[in-house]
Amino acid sequence: MNAAAPRSDPRPRASQGFSLAEAALATAIAALALTTLLGLVPQGLGNLRAAGETSAQHRICRQLFGVLAQEDWRGAGGVDSLAQRFDRRRFYFDDQAVLIEAGKPDAKSIAHVAELLVPAPDTTLPGAPAADPYLRRVVARIVSLPQPDFDFDKAEPSTFQIYATQLANTGP
Repeated sequence: MNAAAPRSDPRPRASQGFSLAEAALATAIAALALTTLLGLVPQGLGNLRAAGETSAQHRICRQLFGVLAQEDWRGAGGVDSLAQRFDRRRFYFDDQAVLIEAGKPDAKSIAHVAELLVPAPDTTLPGAPAADPYLRRVVARIVSLPQPDFDFDKAEPSTFQIYATQLANTGP
């Protein structure tokens, strides 16, 4: 009986792991990717906060403009009383853009302050000789700060938002 001699495989055997250089390079790439992703987190949070603020301000505008649109614009004797009742009137809202009903609440519960500007009728339609008494330009100025006495007239315009609309009086 002839014992067969062990055969040697001409192919080299694959190594069992990564070299130190390969492991270091993979770790460096992973660290760079993680650092980049962590650097984006503050930017994303800032964008989320700004989007929430803008959304709240739009809800506030919709609410205020809706209230004005449903008001009776004429007071006793048929006199236009919309400007008398709402021009420069302040409204206070919480962090969910919900109206705070009590007169002038403390700064702890306020997140947004809104002020309405209701000028005299100044909208003239094309071909009309004078301003239309049934159309009214209304401006809402909103700041997202817990300052009940915020002075919109003296503040930098970049510190608050201005929203304007035209309202139509469809009532009697």
